[in-house]
Amino acid sequence: MCSGPPPTWVGWSATHTSSTAPLLAGATTVLYEGKPVGTPDAGAFWRVVSDHGVKALFTAPTALRAIRKEDPDRQHLSKYDVSCPRYLYQAGERLDPDTYAWASERLGVPVVDHWW
Repeated sequence: MCSGPPPTWVGWSATHTSSTAPLLAGATTVLYEGKPVGTPDAGAFWRVVSDHGVKALFTAPTALRAIRKEDPDRQHLSKYDVSCPRYLYQAGERLDPDTYAWASERLGVPVVDHWW
């Protein structure tokens, strides 16, 4: 599911960058809005990544901190195939070192801190 163009991009709806820029590059965009914590499926974010073969993630550090708080040991994350993403872009606010380490360890991809 990961191979071949166009790349699929999922964005936590932060700004126009997460919705417009990928379209200009010919990417398919999947917008995820909501918080995957305090819900029946704390792994919902990762389910969307897995189901759509997402190749690039664009989100705010707050989203990852919320997910990490709910799933610190990555039990929900481990239920899904998250092998497709090539990059994790973080924007909108400072990416703290703990969240950076948590994300980069499990996803095994470059985490790009694009703090506006």
